[in-house]
Amino acid sequence: MKTKQMIIRIIPLVIITLLLSACAENNTKSEVNTGSEKAIVKEPQKEQSQIVVKQKPTPEEKFKKKYHTFDLNKDGKVTRDEFVKRSHAEFKEKDKNHDNMVDKNECPGFAMLNPEGNPVDENQYVKLRGERFDDMNTDKNDILTENEFVSYKLAFAKKMKAKKAAATAK
Repeated sequence: MKTKQMIIRIIPLVIITLLLSACAENNTKSEVNTGSEKAIVKEPQKEQSQIVVKQKPTPEEKFKKKYHTFDLNKDGKVTRDEFVKRSHAEFKEKDKNHDNMVDKNECPGFAMLNPEGNPVDENQYVKLRGERFDDMNTDKNDILTENEFVSYKLAFAKKMKAKKAAATAK
């Protein structure tokens, strides 16, 4: 008796599974009615891979995202004041060992930011970042555009890559 009841319960599930499988192969939309249950199957019209590959952001995309972290009032531009305020917060993020100093181990590109290579405190760091603001602000209007920021960062990344390649070649 139990076997017969189990078969009666399993048959609708098998039918649903087969119908769903057939619908998936035909890429159609259909309704399946099993009496007490109703299943709607929606499949894409065109064949598509079910695997979603998350692409790594390009350097340009990463720099655009970083630019917007400096735009504190979200008006689409970065003033010197916003840049300085964000640089203070950035220092705290980079000071991983909490010694109130940032060095080459805590900050990628530190040697380019600070050619002397000595660790710097927060005020020195912000001063150096202010100098970078001046370098990036090509039209010298004290407003940093996304294009100015991204162009500078791409050139900076290229210099870093060349510097690493030269160090590796030695």
